[in-house]
Amino acid sequence: MPLPALRSLALTVQEYRSGEYRWVVLERFAEDEPFEVLLAAEESCATYGDALANGTAVLSALADDNMAIGPRVNEEEQPVFVQTDRPGLYELRDDEDK
Repeated sequence: MPLPALRSLALTVQEYRSGEYRWVVLERFAEDEPFEVLLAAEESCATYGDALANGTAVLSALADDNMAIGPRVNEEEQPVFVQTDRPGLYELRDDEDK
């Protein structure tokens, strides 16, 4: 059986103030659409490398920790993220919240 399509995700690190770095995961849902913020760090890291490592861990979680094949489109098994009270920031919704 073929794998579901690979999700179009991007990871970036932004410096909000000197010494405050935050990761942002972006997703594009169609080839002709721009990337949109999917998830963003709520707390800053002291270094670019720490923020990048944390963002990479999020990408790995989105791939169910299977980085050999990456994050796949599978509506039934995708984690559900909901927007927080801070615009553009999302959090994982627990199964009992559905």
